[in-house]
Amino acid sequence: MERNEHIPVRNLYYLLAYAFRSLHLAAWRSAGTEPFRDVQNLFAALFAKGIGWQLKQGLPRDYVLRRDDLPGLRGRLDMPGVIADRAARRPRLACEYDEFSEDHLLNRILRAAAEALLRAPQVDRKYKAALRRELSYFSSVAALDLSRVPWSRLIFPRNAGNVEWLVRLAELLTKGLLMTEKSGGTHLRETLTDDALARLYEKFLLGWFSLYFPRLHPGARRIPWAADGEETFLPAMQSDVTLSDGARELVLDAKCYSHAMQEHWGRRTQHSHNLYQIFTYVKNREALLGPARTVSGLLLYARTDEAVQPAQTYRLAGSRIDVRTLDLTGDFSRIESALRRIAAEFFPD
Repeated sequence: MERNEHIPVRNLYYLLAYAFRSLHLAAWRSAGTEPFRDVQNLFAALFAKGIGWQLKQGLPRDYVLRRDDLPGLRGRLDMPGVIADRAARRPRLACEYDEFSEDHLLNRILRAAAEALLRAPQVDRKYKAALRRELSYFSSVAALDLSRVPWSRLIFPRNAGNVEWLVRLAELLTKGLLMTEKSGGTHLRETLTDDALARLYEKFLLGWFSLYFPRLHPGARRIPWAADGEETFLPAMQSDVTLSDGARELVLDAKCYSHAMQEHWGRRTQHSHNLYQIFTYVKNREALLGPARTVSGLLLYARTDEAVQPAQTYRLAGSRIDVRTLDLTGDFSRIESALRRIAAEFFPD
């Protein structure tokens, strides 16, 4: 059973919208007015509306490296190709050249994601019809296997906001919902995988605080080790959300597990590795900033249906460490109220 099966589809829409910081886009605002039956159609609607909005601006173009045998020189010589042409006595020149084209990786991802949704039996006809119309504008864009996309190495051009969130939505679709069967058919899971929901939860918190509390300079910051000497083999420390008003700082780590607490010999305790992690983040951040700034830590779990939920405040080696939960299953206004209370508590005016 996936962790998020009880989260309303409406709330997943808001998580996606804040995670990708796309609430300002007309496409997403109009999608927010629709009553989604399931998460598969939520993704299909967002793709259909997002790609439709992008087509009004035009498919983005980028320089793409081409290799071809041409009657004359274009760009620069492809020497291995030249040698092969000479050996075969072909009266052509092997060239490498840059072409300003729609047929680049980002557009290929959009086409592949739309085609995957078209093949999925769970997606409603109205969304398939919209996707089918939009795909007619991708005739110059090559097909792509989404499982081969180097997601962590993608590079986005400047002002690629709409395309970037569509590509990141395609990544979430691929890693969180999409299952391709051996028969060639495409099937979508009924819920996001736990790993996909955990990543979405982290991005949602950062996006929400960035929109409503810019004065706290929200960011996912790297925390350097307060080490004397060799640091080569030390693991990287990266916060999910860091908030700061200049005098105070909160390091927030988002956690999304099936069980918000661990149990050993009948005794429930905090997840030890999570507590060690947030404590390490806070103490190293304190060492960097010095006594002029107060640093606190917060483990914010997505609430489970367990009887015992973490709700503690600790003073550990002089630092405040809180462990809380956020209920993603209720009305979204209550989620926002809980986040506003966190900001007010740690950064009182």
